[in-house]
Amino acid sequence: MISPRQDVKIIGPEAFEYAYQLETLNIPEGVTNIYLGAFTSCYSLKEVSLPESLTDLGTAAFSICEKLERIVLPPHLTEVKQGLLMGCTALKSVTIPAEVTTIGMAAFTQCISLTEITCLATTPPTVGYMAFLTVPTENVTLYVPDESVDLYKAAAEWKDFNVKPISEKQ
Repeated sequence: MISPRQDVKIIGPEAFEYAYQLETLNIPEGVTNIYLGAFTSCYSLKEVSLPESLTDLGTAAFSICEKLERIVLPPHLTEVKQGLLMGCTALKSVTIPAEVTTIGMAAFTQCISLTEITCLATTPPTVGYMAFLTVPTENVTLYVPDESVDLYKAAAEWKDFNVKPISEKQ
């Protein structure tokens, strides 16, 4: 398990890239930025805990973390950057915070086990090119704010998902 010191504010580019033995990651409150590819190819990473203070997750920050099954993105994130979780083949569930307006190119490409997305944004985020490439969207339940169900169903980027109101989530 890696748990950075409490006074750490940023995690630099590729800081833990290829940390093969890393299984659990607990980022402490106070960290505001995780840069490009910081945890790319951490093949054994299963569990990630992100703080509310985190406002920026860099491009491909958690790409190719093949054992990661679920992640809750921090509430002050406004963008899911390019390739953020690309190649996380065991990823089943992701929660996208309300402030997200954009999902970048290839953000979830090759997340072939994805079955549930909870998107708290009332307005459907724009979705970049190939953001969900190889994701079986027809098998993914997309939970959204109750008042936004029709907006998501009408949005070209989201219409292939099984859109349901959050109130139906078990």
